Amino acid sequence: MSLPLLLQMAQIYINHAPLAAGQDRREQTLTAAERLCERVKTDCKDTHLIREAVLMQALCHLSLGHGEAVLDLLGEVPRLNAPDGTLISQAYQLLGNAEKAREVLQVELYQNLMAVFHTLMCVLQSNLDRLETAERVYLRADSLAQLFNMNRLNPNNMAMLYALGAQMYQTGGFPEKAIGLLAKYADVCIHGFFPVSLRGDDFFDQISGWLAENAGTVPRSETVIKESMMTDVLQSPVFQPLWAYPEFGKVIRKLKVFIGGN
Repeated sequence: MSLPLLLQMAQIYINHAPLAAGQDRREQTLTAAERLCERVKTDCKDTHLIREAVLMQALCHLSLGHGEAVLDLLGEVPRLNAPDGTLISQAYQLLGNAEKAREVLQVELYQNLMAVFHTLMCVLQSNLDRLETAERVYLRADSLAQLFNMNRLNPNNMAMLYALGAQMYQTGGFPEKAIGLLAKYADVCIHGFFPVSLRGDDFFDQISGWLAENAGTVPRSETVIKESMMTDVLQSPVFQPLWAYPEFGKVIRKLKVFIGGN
């Protein structure tokens, strides 16, 4: 019997377990599904299929009340872009650790927020030559950033968003709007950017331990980062025409003072 078919059978068992006549029959059905998933894991070489089997197996264990088995399968914290955070949280809830359950959900939400925001910026960058589309993407990303206090959580993301937005407006023929966003870019760089790190806030108030273990270190020095704020963005050729505007000169001077230039 093919392994994808075994996985489909396991899914059918899981879906129909709640309809089983009695608790014993329900547990037998879930156990049968769990064993099918284990066979797929053992015999399969397709990583995608294995991952599906692991998630189904975790769901079986959760339904059977085996919280520790879920954590053994999935780990103690959710992986980025993996749909396992809810299962991990429910496992902790099952084990009576409500605090850890809430922490796991915050970590999952934080990771997904950063992933969505990064994707929006990629979409924005790929549409810089299509002002109408790019502006819709920018406004959604900016709304998301304001809603979740991205200035606090990840100021580098906000600096990148304003820089891309400025490039969008400059390319689209709106230099005043570009300068307005470059002014916001400079403000983000000056206020609260350093020390460079991912952070929580009063909403994400249970992720500090996870960030300490997973955020890593910044590979560049503060001096190099400050210099790149000027050279990589404000002195980019795309903004060369803006030197004719006094307001752009004010942005340049403000950032130069911050980075210690003349």
